[in-house]
Amino acid sequence: MKLTSVLSAFCIISFLTSYDLQAENKVTVNIRIAAPSSEPYVYLDKQSKPKGFLIDFFSLIEKQTGISASITVMPWVRGMHEVKFGQFDALIPTLFTQEREKFLVYPDESLIDFQMVLLKRSEDKFTVNNIDDVGVEKIIAKKRAMSLGKHFDDAERTGKISVKEVRDHEHAIQMLVHSRVDLVACFESVSYYALDKLKLRDKVEVLALSNNSFPAYLAFSKPYANEHDVNDIMQKINQVKATPDYQALVDKYLQ
Repeated sequence: MKLTSVLSAFCIISFLTSYDLQAENKVTVNIRIAAPSSEPYVYLDKQSKPKGFLIDFFSLIEKQTGISASITVMPWVRGMHEVKFGQFDALIPTLFTQEREKFLVYPDESLIDFQMVLLKRSEDKFTVNNIDDVGVEKIIAKKRAMSLGKHFDDAERTGKISVKEVRDHEHAIQMLVHSRVDLVACFESVSYYALDKLKLRDKVEVLALSNNSFPAYLAFSKPYANEHDVNDIMQKINQVKATPDYQALVDKYLQ
């Protein structure tokens, strides 16, 4: 009789504990996110379904925190426009610029860090340690409307470097291999993913530049930030990074 009572009590406690855990992880916040296509972070597969590191990361975030996100892949310029006018709640991944701060709210904590790199043909003998070393003679290809950090953006804006904008990173790399440009500027994890996909690792060298690591944010629309504590949201999101499941995603997509 006593054993039956103990087992019954244990079952009740287990049920309540399970219920409490599910209650803690129920959806508490919904975020409509616009994201430019940038493999391996986010992209559309052959069936036009969103895939990539950020898709899986936010799925993990919902399971562990109750923060739900719907991510729509769209061109960068359209994404900024949609968030600016409140059609979407946030934009990822977003570098900080003073111009964007006029219509976006950046939380205190960033989402991920980017390392900007330059790609060159393996047979080319020159080296580059800093974007200022490039000058205007060499043509740099980069993805259209994409910020690559204040240093690069300022050099482009003031005419210290020659930049040709193209539709995506893979097109830029193909132009490099066929000697239509001299360099490609992009982010490190993006470059390695694209080179592996194009099977061009042996033909292209990745140059890491000094002082070119910078944070990328989940940047929010001003209407959304007025109604939600975006710093609290980011703290909860970043807590997920301490889990083995998050590290597994990093190993899968970014290593």
